[in-house]
Amino acid sequence: MSPPVPNQAPSARRRVLLVDDEPAMLVLLDRLLRGDYEVVAVASAPEALTLLEAGQLFDVMVCDLMMPGMSGIELHGALKSTHPDLAAKMIFCSAGADSPQLRAFLDDTGNRFISKPFKMAQVRALVRELLSEPGAA
Repeated sequence: MSPPVPNQAPSARRRVLLVDDEPAMLVLLDRLLRGDYEVVAVASAPEALTLLEAGQLFDVMVCDLMMPGMSGIELHGALKSTHPDLAAKMIFCSAGADSPQLRAFLDDTGNRFISKPFKMAQVRALVRELLSEPGAA
């Protein structure tokens, strides 16, 4: 007799929200992750907030730190009270954003950071790691 199969519908794929003001980066990350996850990509932090306020749920977010209007750090601050689980599962990425303030922010939050340009395997590994932690949906 075979072991019981978990009762999970195919549509219950993990959801990843991509937030980056660079269209090429969104396309690249979307192509990288779409085969394994349901991916939604937006070009700004306010767009991400609009999706979340509309009730959309995500398991992980990959977010650029430096964006016009609202930074990834500001988005994280906005999510800490309304979506704390997602705020804890944000992977930050940026080019040339290695400063004492950034290090202090990352140390304080415990969020992951990858520097652009990054290897695609790094992104996949971080998403998998965050999804395997306790509390992952």
